[in-house]
Amino acid sequence: MRINTIFSVTVMPKVYAFGNKGDLVSRSKKDLQQFKEKTLGSILIMGRKTYESMGSKDLPGRKSIVVSSKSEINSLDKALEEAKRIGSDNNTCFVIGGVSLISEGMKRNLFNDIYLTMFLGSQYVAYDVAFGREFLDYLESGYEPMHKDADLSNSEERTINGIEGEGSVNYLHFSKKVTLSSSS
Repeated sequence: MRINTIFSVTVMPKVYAFGNKGDLVSRSKKDLQQFKEKTLGSILIMGRKTYESMGSKDLPGRKSIVVSSKSEINSLDKALEEAKRIGSDNNTCFVIGGVSLISEGMKRNLFNDIYLTMFLGSQYVAYDVAFGREFLDYLESGYEPMHKDADLSNSEERTINGIEGEGSVNYLHFSKKVTLSSSS
């Protein structure tokens, strides 16, 4: 089974803002469309708070596995075992949040692909969940950029903290680095 992740962050001076009060910090129509296209037919692995932020229901055409300290599936490893057990239409699962599950997957180099939307933040964006600077270290050490749909000069309609406007959005795709072992 392919293990991927897909998420968006808003770039701030010292952090990558992920969520605020149970919702995404930033969103755009294109970002939500990409999420739907990439994840249809897949299993979505997420923490309890992410699941609750989606109305505590599966998204159409996808199966959900919720990780919670109060359930039998209380770790990323157990969620991945369950994903393999139940299977998906396209033999793919996506870890979609929260930050701790995505960070663990990146630290352990579990993801085959990372689909990342980066919104360029304004001076201040309200957030209560974020990745620290180590986020870039994980990306650089275990993954290589595959393609970029836009550059930071790209401007499109987006919403940050509920305020609509235009701003820079960057759609990135990273794949796990392939290491060739030498034979003696």
